Amino acid sequence: MAATILVVDDDVSVAAAVRTVLSVAGYNVLVAYSGSEALDLIRQNLPDLIISDVTMPQMDGYQFYEAVQRVPRWRSIPFLFLTARDSAASIRRGKASGADDYLTKPMEPDELLTVVRGKLRRREDLRREWMELERLRRDIIAMLSQEFRTPLSTLKAAADLLLQGEATLSPADVRELHESIQQGGNRLEELAEEFLLRARREIQGENDVPAKPPAADRPPLILVVEDDALIAQTVQALLTASGYHVLLASHGLEALQLMKQQTPSLILSDIMMPQMDGYQFYELVQHEPRWRSIPFIFLTVRSAPEDIQKGKMLGVDDYVTKPFEPEELLATVEGSLRRSAILRQEWQDIEQTRRDILAMLSHEFRTPLSTLKAAADLLLQGEATLSAADVHELHEHIQKGGNRLEELVEDFLLAARIETGAIREDYGQNKRTVDVVSLLVSLSAHWRPRAEAAQLTFALECPLNLPPVEACESHLQDAIGRLLSNAIKFNRPGGMVSLTVAADAEVVRIVVSDTGIGIAPADHERIFHRFVQLERGTFEQQGSGLGLPIARGLIGINGGTLTVESQPGEGSRFIVTLPIQKEQNK
Repeated sequence: MAATILVVDDDVSVAAAVRTVLSVAGYNVLVAYSGSEALDLIRQNLPDLIISDVTMPQMDGYQFYEAVQRVPRWRSIPFLFLTARDSAASIRRGKASGADDYLTKPMEPDELLTVVRGKLRRREDLRREWMELERLRRDIIAMLSQEFRTPLSTLKAAADLLLQGEATLSPADVRELHESIQQGGNRLEELAEEFLLRARREIQGENDVPAKPPAADRPPLILVVEDDALIAQTVQALLTASGYHVLLASHGLEALQLMKQQTPSLILSDIMMPQMDGYQFYELVQHEPRWRSIPFIFLTVRSAPEDIQKGKMLGVDDYVTKPFEPEELLATVEGSLRRSAILRQEWQDIEQTRRDILAMLSHEFRTPLSTLKAAADLLLQGEATLSAADVHELHEHIQKGGNRLEELVEDFLLAARIETGAIREDYGQNKRTVDVVSLLVSLSAHWRPRAEAAQLTFALECPLNLPPVEACESHLQDAIGRLLSNAIKFNRPGGMVSLTVAADAEVVRIVVSDTGIGIAPADHERIFHRFVQLERGTFEQQGSGLGLPIARGLIGINGGTLTVESQPGEGSRFIVTLPIQKEQNK
C-alpha cells in the first residue's frame, strides 16, 4: 500500500509542484495550505510523513510542528521542513527543533524523493519494534473470538439447566452438570494460562529487547566513530564542552564492541573507514532491534550529491559534511536527541500498555474463573442436600462469572472493530433519525434501578423539544450506557448520578455527571486510552479498561465527540456532543 504524504505550504504553486513529484513516484498526497487546515486533515487521515513550509500565515511551520508533537499518536510521523529559509541561523533552528530533516528550496525532485524514501524506510525500521504490540493484540482477538465462545456457551447453558431443573435434579444430574461446568471452566483456564504465558514471554522476551537509554539524570552519551584521530578529538572536545559524554571508536568493528558494553544516546560516524565503512556499520546497527532507535548521523568529507543521497536513502537521521560548522553540528545533535526522546517516550508508552494488558488479562480472566470453579465444586459437594435457594445462589455465581468473561470477550472484539474501521459498516447500515428524548428516557429507565441499588440518587433533566440527530441508535445506547455504568461504579454511597441534555443551533450536548472521586487533569486524555484503569488496586472488578475508549470510538463514528471535565474530589462530567440532523441545521 502506497504511503500517504501530507504537504503543507501556503504557496499554491509550490504545493502543486511537490504534489506532482510525489504522486508520480507513487505516493498518495494530501495538500493543506495552512497549519490549521493540516491539523484537520491529520485527524481525518493519518499520514505516513509530513512535509511543511516554515513561513505561513496564522500558524508558522514551527508552531504547526509543535501542535503535531502534542498529540501522542502523531509524534512518530516523520516531519520534514521544506522552506526558502536557507540562512545558517534558520537551518540551525530547523535542525535543533527535533524535526526529522530541514530541506531548503529550490530542491531537485530526485533529492526530495531520496529524503522521503529514506525517512519512510527509517520509520519502517522503527515500526518493527512497535508491531510486537499489534501482534499481541491480534493474538488476543483471535483467541477470544475463536476459542472462548464455545466453553462460555457450555458454562452458561449448564447454569441455565441447573436453574430450570432445580426441583427435580437427581444426584446423577447434578454430577453431569458439575462435569459440564467444570470442563468448560478448565478449558477456559487452560486457554487463559496458555495465552498469558505466551503474552508474558512476548512482553518480557529475552530477545529483541530495545536498548535501555542512559538514565535521565545523566548527560547523553555520544559515540563518535572516526578513523582520523585529530577530527575525532576535535568533535569530542566540542561535544564535551556542550555537556555530552563521548565515546571514541576508530572503525565500525570497535564501535560495535563498545555498543555491546554501553548503549549510546546517539551515533556520529564517518563513512570512509578501514575494515568496515560507515554504510556497513549503519546496516549492522539497524540489524540489531535494540539499537534501531538510536539516532545515527553521518559526519563525512563525502559531500558529492550522490553520496548525500545514498546516505539519506539508507534512512540515517542526518548527513553532515566536513569541514563542519560547530554550531551546525551541535544543532543537528540537539535536534536528533530531541526527536529520539519523543520516540523513546512513545516506546515507553507502548511498553506500559503491554504491561497493562498482561495485568488486566491476569485479573479479568482469573477472578471469574475462580468463581466458576468454586461454584461448581460447591455444587458437587452439596449434591444431596441442595435447596432451591442453594441452587439459585450457585446459578447466580456461575452466571456472573460467565457474564463477566463474555463481556470481556465482546469488549475486545468491539474495540477491534472500532480500531480497524469495520464498525463503520454498522453505522452505514443502521444510521437513522434518532429521537434523543426517547433514547435518554429509555437509558434512564434501565440505569435508575442500578443506581438506587448502589444507594445513589439518579436524576434525568431532559427538555421535550430536542432536535433529532442522525446516528446508529445502538451505538449511542452502548456509549452512554458505559458512561452511566462508570458513574455508578465509581461513585460514593449517598452520591448522585445525573443525565442532562441541551441543544443549540449545531449540536445536542449530553452530560453524564457523578459525585465520585474525580479525575486529575493530567489523566483526562489517558483514561480514553485502551487498557488504562486509574487506581485499579482501589476499585475491584474494574474491567478491561476498554469502556471509555469504546464509548469515544462509538461517539466518534457517529460524528460526535466525548470529553471529560473533572477535578480530584469534585466528581466528573462526561460530555457527549452530537451534530443535529442536517435538515435541522438548514
